[in-house]
Amino acid sequence: MLPKIYRQRYQDFRQILERLQALISQPEFDCLTLKAEALTVQQFFQDQVRSLDLEALDPTEGQRSHSFHVEINKQLRLLAKVGTGERSGQHINPLLRRIITGMMTFSLSCPNVD
Repeated sequence: MLPKIYRQRYQDFRQILERLQALISQPEFDCLTLKAEALTVQQFFQDQVRSLDLEALDPTEGQRSHSFHVEINKQLRLLAKVGTGERSGQHINPLLRRIITGMMTFSLSCPNVD
Protein backbone atom coordinates (compact mmCIF):
# COMPACT_ATOMS: atom_id res chain seq x y z
CA MET A 1 0.00 0.00 0.00
CA LEU A 2 1.31 3.41 -0.92
CA PRO A 3 1.79 5.90 1.91
CA LYS A 4 -0.90 8.57 2.19
CA ILE A 5 1.24 11.40 0.76
CA TYR A 6 1.99 9.35 -2.36
CA ARG A 7 -1.67 8.48 -2.87
CA GLN A 8 -2.69 12.12 -2.41
CA ARG A 9 -0.18 13.44 -4.92
CA TYR A 10 -1.13 10.82 -7.52
CA GLN A 11 -4.80 11.69 -7.01
CA ASP A 12 -4.08 15.41 -7.38
CA PHE A 13 -2.09 14.75 -10.53
CA ARG A 14 -4.91 12.68 -11.99
CA GLN A 15 -7.39 15.50 -11.26
CA ILE A 16 -5.16 18.02 -13.04
CA LEU A 17 -4.95 15.70 -16.05
CA GLU A 18 -8.73 15.34 -16.06
CA ARG A 19 -9.08 19.15 -16.11
CA LEU A 20 -6.75 19.28 -19.08
CA GLN A 21 -8.75 16.52 -20.77
CA ALA A 22 -11.92 18.58 -20.29
CA LEU A 23 -10.20 21.58 -21.90
CA ILE A 24 -9.20 19.69 -25.02
CA SER A 25 -12.60 18.02 -25.26
CA GLN A 26 -14.12 21.38 -26.14
CA PRO A 27 -14.86 21.77 -29.87
CA GLU A 28 -12.70 24.91 -29.97
CA PHE A 29 -9.89 25.67 -27.57
CA ASP A 30 -7.21 28.31 -27.40
CA CYS A 31 -3.74 26.86 -28.05
CA LEU A 32 -2.07 29.39 -25.75
CA THR A 33 -4.37 28.41 -22.89
CA LEU A 34 -3.69 24.77 -23.64
CA LYS A 35 0.06 25.37 -23.63
CA ALA A 36 -0.17 27.18 -20.29
CA GLU A 37 -2.23 24.34 -18.78
CA ALA A 38 0.16 21.73 -20.15
CA LEU A 39 3.07 23.54 -18.53
CA THR A 40 1.14 23.68 -15.25
CA VAL A 41 0.64 19.91 -15.40
CA GLN A 42 4.32 19.38 -16.13
CA GLN A 43 5.36 21.66 -13.26
CA PHE A 44 3.06 19.87 -10.80
CA PHE A 45 4.46 16.54 -11.88
CA GLN A 46 8.05 17.74 -11.46
CA ASP A 47 7.48 19.44 -8.11
CA GLN A 48 4.97 17.16 -6.44
CA VAL A 49 5.18 13.71 -8.02
CA ARG A 50 8.77 13.20 -9.18
CA SER A 51 10.00 14.59 -5.88
CA LEU A 52 8.52 11.63 -4.00
CA ASP A 53 11.19 9.37 -2.50
CA LEU A 54 10.70 6.11 -4.37
CA GLU A 55 13.51 4.41 -2.47
CA ALA A 56 11.38 4.61 0.68
CA LEU A 57 8.81 2.30 -0.93
CA ASP A 58 8.73 -1.47 -1.07
CA PRO A 59 11.13 -2.44 -3.93
CA THR A 60 8.34 -3.72 -6.19
CA GLU A 61 6.19 -0.66 -5.61
CA GLY A 62 9.20 1.62 -6.01
CA GLN A 63 10.10 0.08 -9.37
CA ARG A 64 6.52 0.35 -10.61
CA SER A 65 6.37 3.99 -9.51
CA HIS A 66 9.72 4.72 -11.16
CA SER A 67 8.55 3.24 -14.47
CA PHE A 68 5.38 5.31 -14.28
CA HIS A 69 7.37 8.49 -13.55
CA VAL A 70 9.69 7.91 -16.51
CA GLU A 71 6.83 7.30 -18.97
CA ILE A 72 4.69 10.21 -17.77
CA ASN A 73 7.68 12.54 -17.81
CA LYS A 74 8.35 11.65 -21.47
CA GLN A 75 4.72 12.25 -22.40
CA LEU A 76 4.56 15.55 -20.55
CA ARG A 77 7.65 16.82 -22.36
CA LEU A 78 5.87 16.12 -25.65
CA LEU A 79 2.70 17.72 -24.41
CA ALA A 80 4.61 20.88 -23.40
CA LYS A 81 5.27 21.51 -27.09
CA VAL A 82 1.61 22.43 -27.57
CA GLY A 83 1.21 25.79 -29.23
CA THR A 84 4.76 25.99 -30.55
CA GLY A 85 3.85 24.66 -33.95
CA GLU A 86 5.59 21.37 -33.22
CA ARG A 87 2.31 19.64 -32.45
CA SER A 88 -1.08 20.38 -33.94
CA GLY A 89 -4.34 20.18 -32.06
CA GLN A 90 -5.25 16.87 -33.67
CA HIS A 91 -2.25 15.20 -32.01
CA ILE A 92 -2.89 16.57 -28.53
CA ASN A 93 -6.04 14.65 -27.66
CA PRO A 94 -4.53 11.17 -28.30
CA LEU A 95 -1.36 12.17 -26.45
CA LEU A 96 -3.25 13.38 -23.41
CA ARG A 97 -5.42 10.28 -23.50
CA ARG A 98 -2.22 8.22 -23.39
CA ILE A 99 -1.01 10.15 -20.33
CA ILE A 100 -4.34 9.76 -18.57
CA THR A 101 -4.50 6.08 -19.49
CA GLY A 102 -1.04 5.61 -17.99
CA MET A 103 -2.12 7.36 -14.82
CA MET A 104 -5.32 5.32 -14.59
CA THR A 105 -3.42 2.08 -15.26
CA PHE A 106 -1.01 2.91 -12.48
CA SER A 107 -3.89 3.78 -10.17
CA LEU A 108 -5.62 0.49 -10.90
CA SER A 109 -2.44 -1.44 -10.21
CA CYS A 110 -2.24 0.30 -6.83
CA PRO A 111 -5.79 -0.13 -5.46
CA ASN A 112 -5.05 1.99 -2.43
CA VAL A 113 -4.44 5.15 -4.48
CA ASP A 114 -8.14 6.07 -4.45
